[in-house]
Amino acid sequence: MANAQVTWMEVKGTEWFETSRDADIPAILNLPNSLFRFQAYHIGFESSQSIKTKVDSKCLPIHFGYIKHKSASQALDFSERYGLDKVTPLFFSENVRSKVHQWTKADFAKLKADQTVIQIYVNGEFEVWRVYGK
Repeated sequence: MANAQVTWMEVKGTEWFETSRDADIPAILNLPNSLFRFQAYHIGFESSQSIKTKVDSKCLPIHFGYIKHKSASQALDFSERYGLDKVTPLFFSENVRSKVHQWTKADFAKLKADQTVIQIYVNGEFEVWRVYGK
C-alpha cells in the first residue's frame, strides 16, 4: 500500500515500467535495489525472485553525470539504460552533499535538453527516461 516511503504514483509508475520495458535494457536507479520491492508488490515476492529487471549495479550519477560529461549517454559509457526514480530534485544541506546523490533543477533542465535521452513516462511523481547508447 502507499505510505510515507512509497507513493501510489510510484506504484503506478513501476507497474507501467514492468509492462512496457524492453527486457534487454537494464535500468539504473538512485538505489539499485529499490525496484525489486516494487516487483515483489506487483507480481508477488516469490515470483519476483525469478523475474527480475536487469538493474545496473551502479547508481545514477550525481547531477546525471553532467559535471564531467556532455551527455547522460557519455556518463553511462554509451550504454542504453532506463533511468527511473522520483521526479523531485533532491536538495541536501552542504554537510551531507558529498555523501548523497543530488540533482538540481538545472540538472533536470540539462536532462530534458539532452539529445541522448528521452522521457518516456511521467505521472507527476515518478519518471522513466531512456538513455540511448551510441
